[in-house]
This record gives sequence, C-alpha cells and structure tokens, in this order.
Amino acid sequence: MIGFIQLAGIALDECRSCGKTFMGVGQGYICSACIDEINPHVPMDYSQKFEFISQYSIFGLYEGPLKDALLCLKFEGARHLAKVIAERINSHFWEFVSSVEPDIISLAPINLRRLWTRGFNQVEEILKHLGVQPMSLVSRRDFKGPLARYDASQRVMIVSGFKLRQNVVDLVDGKKVLLVDDILTTGSTINKLSELLMSVGTSEVFAYFISKA
Repeated sequence: MIGFIQLAGIALDECRSCGKTFMGVGQGYICSACIDEINPHVPMDYSQKFEFISQYSIFGLYEGPLKDALLCLKFEGARHLAKVIAERINSHFWEFVSSVEPDIISLAPINLRRLWTRGFNQVEEILKHLGVQPMSLVSRRDFKGPLARYDASQRVMIVSGFKLRQNVVDLVDGKKVLLVDDILTTGSTINKLSELLMSVGTSEVFAYFISKA
C-alpha cells in the first residue's frame, strides 16, 4: 500500500517499469514518464477470430508499462492504478463504444478466492473510472488462480464453469452486449461468455480488451 508520506510527495519510489526512482505524488509503482508511454498500439493484429463476437477492439500489447501497471493493479493491490489506466484508454475505449452502440456493458468474472483476497475486480475498477457501471451477467464458482497460469486446454476446462446469472437472461434477450477484459490470450474466456450470451437470445456480442498477450 502507498504510505502517507509517499502520497504527500515527499518519499521516493522505484518505478516497476523502468527501475528509476521518482517522487510518488498521488500514486506509486509506475512513474509518470512510463505512464505517458501507455498509448494505443498501431497497427494491431486482429487475425484472431471468435465465433460469436461481431467485432472487437484491443488497446495495446501486454508489455512494457501497460503490462507492469496491470500486474501491480491485479497482484499488488495498487487499486489507484485503475484510474491511471482508465485515463490512458479513455478515448480509445469510448470511440469503440460509440461505433458499436451496446445496450449493456459487462465484464469477465474473477474467481471467488481472488475476489476475496484482492477485494475488487480490476476490470470493474477501470470501468468505474471510465464512468461505466458494468452489469454482472456471469458467475464463476471455481477457486482456480489467474488463467494466465494455465495452458489452453486447462483454460477451456475452467471457463466451462462459467454460468449466466438467472436474473439477467430476460435482460439480455435481443440486446447488444459489450464484454470488457484486461488481457486477450487464448480467447477461452471471451469465447465462453459470448457463447452463453448468444444462447439466450443476445442479438450481438462485442469485446474490448485492454491488452493482448
């Protein structure tokens, strides 16, 4: 956690991305110079296909300051970095939202153990700083760790445990849904979520990823 003297701007911190020391004014972990490097990656590779996704967008690659900021947010409790990331992706995110005009914005669930220990869903925190209150459409009952630890076949097994919440089935019927996730790797999570939504009458599913591994 960031101490009071660091928040006051009178303590040095070491940037997790470039390794240089800096004054932790308002936030720590990542220096302002590295934060300024978090920009949309162009051109982005969109060759990966999803059976039930009409269109998707990716902000950047899972590397450099963007990766470091996400790691600190997810695994070191650096909750304040959700606002930093939101500020960097703001224009890119809203341009995509404007182009697809979703009725509902939702997100991938994290496992219960991770939610209990971390206390928050990192994507939900970022969306809140974008002015979005995402709708929770899917529940996840397993206690497995982050999907990044598992290979493609193991991920398929884990996401098979995702279930649509009963109280939202009627809400998504005939609606366009935008799913937001932090990292696109194998696509197992987004494949399963979009399949579940389309199976109960969602008209279209779109996806937005903050990064691509």
